[in-house]
Amino acid sequence: MALGQVAMWGWMSFVTTGPPVAVNWSAPDVCRPSEQVDQRILDSLGSRDIEGKVEVTVRGSSGAWKAEVEVITAEGTIHRTLGEAECGALGDAIAVVIAVALDPFGASRAAPAMVPPIERKPDPGVVPPTHASHAMVSNATDPSATESKATEPSPQATAQPPPRHDAVEWRGVGVSLGVGGEFGLLPSVLGTAFLGLVLDLGPVRIDLSGNFVGARRYSHAQGGGAWFNAATAQVRTCGVLRRPRVEFPLCIGGEAGVVTARGHDLARRGTARGTWVSVLGSVRMMGRLTARWWLFGDVQGIVSLVRPGFTIDDFESPLAAAKPGSVRFAIGVEVRFPNEKLRSRR
Repeated sequence: MALGQVAMWGWMSFVTTGPPVAVNWSAPDVCRPSEQVDQRILDSLGSRDIEGKVEVTVRGSSGAWKAEVEVITAEGTIHRTLGEAECGALGDAIAVVIAVALDPFGASRAAPAMVPPIERKPDPGVVPPTHASHAMVSNATDPSATESKATEPSPQATAQPPPRHDAVEWRGVGVSLGVGGEFGLLPSVLGTAFLGLVLDLGPVRIDLSGNFVGARRYSHAQGGGAWFNAATAQVRTCGVLRRPRVEFPLCIGGEAGVVTARGHDLARRGTARGTWVSVLGSVRMMGRLTARWWLFGDVQGIVSLVRPGFTIDDFESPLAAAKPGSVRFAIGVEVRFPNEKLRSRR
């Protein structure tokens, strides 16, 4: 029986020696505290499996080390920037950030217990002093009072709530750039390009963009024609489904702009403009390339509210007119700049 117990404990210790999640390192050999961080995470959370992905990038030199820590879980992505003079201290800080991000409640339960201060009973033969004199005597003769105050944890340190991933708060901005095509604005597929600004509010994001629909030539059956292009401004409000390394913004919004026609092969080559107003819905599929860079594909369904049409003088039939609806598709990249105050607070 004893031998069987020894064998069982040996097997359990073998299978529980690994940390609950793998850490991907990008660090110089002189400061790569991977074993130290793994052991600290193991001490805090145990060896149970926790779904997540961790990436750590260490830069700098002796006396000025800096680490970028990114923890991806089903609840969202957390970024931290840490700095320490010593590599060992940097490893301790990295381990704490990873443990709390993966399991805030589990990390707090596994934290070592604080030793309570020693209670000193007064000598029965000594008359207790007044409150004022007691304070003076304890400060002068009882070093344990100072020690107990120093070791007693503050309520703020022990009651910190875990970071919430579903709260609407200012998380940063981003810039997006893409190219694609559109069918429906005019009776042909047109090339498009856009530049956008992203306001990241956590589970919600707001996309503002300027769009350009490339020029195309249309000819009338009776002769002559025009070159067409369009410039529009767009605003979208999106709810974001977040998963590790991927996001799915589902958006609704509106767009307004101007369609321009410039005549060709006509006696008078004038320029005509028409107003375009629409509402839209879209879905964007995003994949993370690095901590800041994302690749995406975007599809928009557009319904026209105000549609321009163009004619040529003395011709019976119109030259071109916008359709009641259109479809726009694009691919592009997005770079994000997180809110550093929020990152340091967490």
